[in-house]
Amino acid sequence: MRIELSGFVYREEKMGRTQFGVSRFAINCCSADASPYGIMVKYGRADTLATDEWVTVTGKLGTTSYNGIEIIEIDVDKVVKITPPDDPYVSPDLDFGLE
Repeated sequence: MRIELSGFVYREEKMGRTQFGVSRFAINCCSADASPYGIMVKYGRADTLATDEWVTVTGKLGTTSYNGIEIIEIDVDKVVKITPPDDPYVSPDLDFGLE
């Protein structure tokens, strides 16, 4: 399955040179309750991207192991640097599916 996702580059030391998280902050009420979440990205040139830089990634959805846990991973074939959105937060759509 192919996927396209936008977010900021998140890194942990264990990710190495070819991985990063494409991440967002989710809020329920306001920015004070923001929680980060993301999907692991496998990209051969990940080390060319700056931490916190905004990107859109396109690739194949799969799985990998990280810290001994099986997680979702995008095997990326395209990365585009983007301008951060005016509102970088994601909030729930409480009416989703009710319309």
